[in-house]
Amino acid sequence: MKTDSVEKSKQKKQRELIRAFDQEMLSCRSYGLPASWRIGVHRFMAVFFLIFPLQTYYSNEDLTAIWFLMLSWSILAPTNYMSLFLYFKENAKSIPFYQKIKYLPVDPGQLRLVRIGYLLQFLAWTLPVSLILQCLATLIFYRTLSVFNVLHVLCFGGILPFLITGASIWFQIDL
Repeated sequence: MKTDSVEKSKQKKQRELIRAFDQEMLSCRSYGLPASWRIGVHRFMAVFFLIFPLQTYYSNEDLTAIWFLMLSWSILAPTNYMSLFLYFKENAKSIPFYQKIKYLPVDPGQLRLVRIGYLLQFLAWTLPVSLILQCLATLIFYRTLSVFNVLHVLCFGGILPFLITGASIWFQIDL
């Protein structure tokens, strides 16, 4: 029993150290925007492309390509956001973060948990906002609301981004 609590406290301490390192790493980077602004841009884009009412695309077949592009960005916005924590630039090359720390005493499981936590924080903010705005836009412009509006946002703003980005986080860490 005592070893379990000691092990859990060590794991918690390691996750805290990883988060502190990530904050320090983000504060040192410069891509033209502060890190908080870049995170805000990713959140905005993920929400923006999911607020257009689904009925718009059903009523006009010409918008199918636009719908595909918008859904692609809403799915890839979390992946692009997570690239802040997964890659960094070195000599004009994008280097995986894990390649640099593979010889350090870092538990890959804890590293995965921290990265998945960042992803969940991102989705926990964008998913409810997208869902509320999708429903409001549909009610305002079409005066109707369908279960497909909710499923559209849940699928393309929550489930698929989590599965795709979570898989990339999970399988990229091979320390």
